Amino acid sequence: MRIIILFMTIFLVAGCMTEIKPYLKQGEVMDIPGRIASQEKWLAQDVDRKTITFPDAKPILDKLKQIKEKYDRLRSAGVLGDKDSRELNGLLDQTSDSIFRLTQKGKKKFTY
Repeated sequence: MRIIILFMTIFLVAGCMTEIKPYLKQGEVMDIPGRIASQEKWLAQDVDRKTITFPDAKPILDKLKQIKEKYDRLRSAGVLGDKDSRELNGLLDQTSDSIFRLTQKGKKKFTY
């Protein structure tokens, strides 16, 4: 009898987790504007510190503007889904990598 109750509990918990999962993905969708703002802030700080030049940062700023416009367009049309969220987050990952590479390029290299 206890084994049956144990299995029923496991299946109940698994069933609840599959219902909760879509709501957790909505958090990713809401995080896109915050990621865009953070990356724009990082670029502005790096340009102010003269770690990178504005001409080097301009293509990344343009890409962030495109991502923001796409996000706004999908959001206002009401068709922003999980696939679109993953695509936009992937693009933001690429711009984040570009910012990191630019800042590393601007720093002096170690000499042993």
